[in-house]
Amino acid sequence: MRIALTTFVSLSFVVLASGCPRELPSLPFAAGSDVYVIQGWNGTQTHQDHMYYALDFAGTVGTHILAASDGTVVFTYNECSEGEPFCNNDWGNAVVINHGYGEWTNYAHLESVAPNIAVGMQVCRGQFIGTLGNTGGSSSPHLHFQMQDSGEVSGNSIAFDGFEECDIPEAGDTVTSQNKEITSCD
Repeated sequence: MRIALTTFVSLSFVVLASGCPRELPSLPFAAGSDVYVIQGWNGTQTHQDHMYYALDFAGTVGTHILAASDGTVVFTYNECSEGEPFCNNDWGNAVVINHGYGEWTNYAHLESVAPNIAVGMQVCRGQFIGTLGNTGGSSSPHLHFQMQDSGEVSGNSIAFDGFEECDIPEAGDTVTSQNKEITSCD
């Protein structure tokens, strides 16, 4: 299934075309990128329990990963190499961003964190934060992406209120990002 996304210029978010009652974060890829979902919510491989609401997007190692929304970087880890399955407790290289209101995003299995990204830094939607990789407990190049309830890399994944009415991407879907890459918040 192909899912269309609509961007609202005045917001830092996108909403799915199905009439979601609440805004969703932008996809963490550059505008126009078609990305394939290899594991969705409640996925049979690893998206159970505390990772129930996570999404895995297949991609090419080195693809730019962008902040899904404005926030503050609260965690980075950039010491894993491909082939180290337990590195950073299987999360691999990762970035966690606090967006306020009890919502954080986790970007895991990165090839590397962008050189200018550090804990305490303010980032804006679309800002380059790292590159897609295959680190930690990853069996193929992909981005593990989740909204979560804390700034810990292993925080519990969460859903936005009202997600039951949304067309959340599922395994096998291709989605197109509308997130415009920027170099900084200026």
